[in-house]
Amino acid sequence: MDAKATTIVRRAAAVTLAAGTLPYLSLKISWLAGGRLGLGDLADSAQLTALNGFTAGMDAVAFLLAGVFFFRRGLRAPAWLPVFPIWVGTGLLGQLLVQVPTQLAASVLSGEAVASGKADTAVHSWVYLVVYAGFCLQGVALVTAFALYARERWAGAFTGRTDDASPLRALLRPVSLILAVVTGLLALFHLSLAAGSTWGISADHVATFGVPVRAAEVAVAAVFAVAAYGLLATGGHLRGRRRWTATVALWLGSGAMFGWGMWTLVVLLASDTGIGVRYSPDLTSFEALGRFTVGILAGFTLLVAHAAASLKSASGDQVS
Repeated sequence: MDAKATTIVRRAAAVTLAAGTLPYLSLKISWLAGGRLGLGDLADSAQLTALNGFTAGMDAVAFLLAGVFFFRRGLRAPAWLPVFPIWVGTGLLGQLLVQVPTQLAASVLSGEAVASGKADTAVHSWVYLVVYAGFCLQGVALVTAFALYARERWAGAFTGRTDDASPLRALLRPVSLILAVVTGLLALFHLSLAAGSTWGISADHVATFGVPVRAAEVAVAAVFAVAAYGLLATGGHLRGRRRWTATVALWLGSGAMFGWGMWTLVVLLASDTGIGVRYSPDLTSFEALGRFTVGILAGFTLLVAHAAASLKSASGDQVS
């Protein structure tokens, strides 16, 4: 794809991303203004208002990122400005692109509703359709736009191999191995939930574990496996891997772990909003904290790895 075609596709993806945020933002603005569109017996509360404000803000950031991808000036924006929200956004939406089709397929095959429990009456079913269709559209658009944006702005970050020698990379080897092992254990925990294990899980939480939810646990475990692969490849434990595959795997995997760990912790803190997520503290609460922590450390590992690659490239240019 030549430069002109890349720009056209990137801008088309940016427009799609912006359009994909509008249904969710419209609903959130309506609810924050006191509207009841799409709401059932969900009671108003300060926590619910704060949660709606938080999620509306997240989608507003996605709308602003569309501008970064669309306009040429976005390529000259300070790297720290778009990188963090893009990392979180691609992680959150990337996992949904795996999880939602898995849950829908499980729902169709089993005949069970995707949502269960109190959430069934709290929000009308069409809201889930509109919201998650919008999220999936945003996910495809965001991943596409960012891939083309990164290719144009940081082409060097995707070239070479992951086993290039450097002092910083030597430091990453033990850290990445430990994080990969922990990530693997978290993946096994989700697979155990998918298989029907209820050890350490509260009774009110178990009550929501229908077939679609268990299928979603398999999707989450798959995302964790991708993150573990990215950690092992980035740390040089898998010899000869191309840097771009390790970068993409660790970027998406760590972003998903951080983003969904953060979201789960936020929901737990606002668990008396009445939206069907008020579970007694159990092992999943600690898993969310672990997922959040590993996501931060894995993202930092990716940052250090690319700093090492940039330093090596710079020193090579000076020698030549």
